[in-house]
Amino acid sequence: MDNLKGQSDRGLLPSFRAAVLGGQHEELLCTLDSIAAGSRENLGVAARCLACIADVLACMAGEGRGGLRSGPAANPAWSHAFSVLEQGDLLGGVQALATERAKWLSRPHLLVRAARHYEGAGQVLLRQAVMSSQRFISIGQGEVPPLGEWQDVECPARLDLSGGWSDTPPIAFEHMVAQWSTWR
Repeated sequence: MDNLKGQSDRGLLPSFRAAVLGGQHEELLCTLDSIAAGSRENLGVAARCLACIADVLACMAGEGRGGLRSGPAANPAWSHAFSVLEQGDLLGGVQALATERAKWLSRPHLLVRAARHYEGAGQVLLRQAVMSSQRFISIGQGEVPPLGEWQDVECPARLDLSGGWSDTPPIAFEHMVAQWSTWR
């Protein structure tokens, strides 16, 4: 779990598959809940933990079972958990997600639907993380640089890689840490 806290770009899915096959999924889910709930200072880590929980749930459903993983995350049973996250209560939101998740573990199609809702909850946190950048931005009057003089400017890049934006999951979780350090 140091990979999550340290924001490593190492993929964790093989470890999740092994944990599920070894019957350790309950402990793994509790650990991921704990890391997510404790990541108030880094919503990106919390969001990745929720995406990892979605991966674990999909592994629990079994390869090719439970239906399509992509789809809506709008079941009313999950609305309370989403509302708590929207209000900025990360600990309460993670706990509400876990409480609802416990009701969806009995069949493959329910596990896949729960995974969709965890991915949706991760998107809530990513949106909040992106919106928090506003506190670092100021707009005001400045001096106009001299004409004909080169100016160096730094800004993050957004790349479209075969239909996946570089700043959205899963690309952002698995590859952006290494790329970001090379771009700066």
